[in-house]
Amino acid sequence: MLRSFTALALFLMTALPFVFVMPVSAAPTPPSVDLLPLKKALAPLEASSGLRCHSTLRMTGTRAGVSVLLREDLQTLSRRPGCFRALLTQYGMTGGLQKKLVVVSNGASVSTYRPGLRQYSVMSLAAFKQADSDIPTLGLVIGGFYLGEGRPLVEGVHSITSTNSAAILSVLGSMDVSLSCRTKAMKDHDDYVYSLTLTKQNLAYQFYVNTETGALTRVDLTGTQDGTDFSYREDILSITPQPPLSKSAFTFALPPGAGKTHTTPLNPSAVRRLP
Repeated sequence: MLRSFTALALFLMTALPFVFVMPVSAAPTPPSVDLLPLKKALAPLEASSGLRCHSTLRMTGTRAGVSVLLREDLQTLSRRPGCFRALLTQYGMTGGLQKKLVVVSNGASVSTYRPGLRQYSVMSLAAFKQADSDIPTLGLVIGGFYLGEGRPLVEGVHSITSTNSAAILSVLGSMDVSLSCRTKAMKDHDDYVYSLTLTKQNLAYQFYVNTETGALTRVDLTGTQDGTDFSYREDILSITPQPPLSKSAFTFALPPGAGKTHTTPLNPSAVRRLP
């Protein structure tokens, strides 16, 4: 999963510096896709030093005919560059409660506590990311785009203006990357659905933006890597920029009676460990 965002990051770091310094003609061609609603929706991820997010995450993986499904409720408080506190409730393939987890990073180390077992473990933040734990633990929005390697996309979208949108779409198209938008009727509102497809990397992202409020409501990621077909869907229940942060917000307080284990009780990468 981490390689999905690595591929996106490498592409964006190569393409965006060129895209966003392109000269703009006096009479620019109207863009075929209005990118400004996407810019507005992602603005909190660019401008905020801290972010609170409540979401649900659904992860699936299929390989050699075997499928794995994991569903989570995520309540996450985060601060750049690498601090977070996440409360996860994981549900099994049949929908029943599987486990609850508390994961806290102080920017250098990550502590994971499983109340049901009264066990905790500690690893470095670098090891946490290397284990592909950031997206399943924090979600696509915070783990991928706010704190993770998808951040260049947020920075690039932040640079969009009404005069450079057509040039951006043109350059992306020349790099086998498509960006389109459609309107989709939801249960009680309409969403703009922005689809970003990286053909060579076998990756596709979708960003859902409420047409009335301008809020980001959902992010999808689908793709294929190493023979595994995977999909992530995160439904955004709320995003709060610049939330109040206490001094102990990103400090792990050891619960009384908790025992330390060398093997983290967190199992975030189930969709990658397929037979």
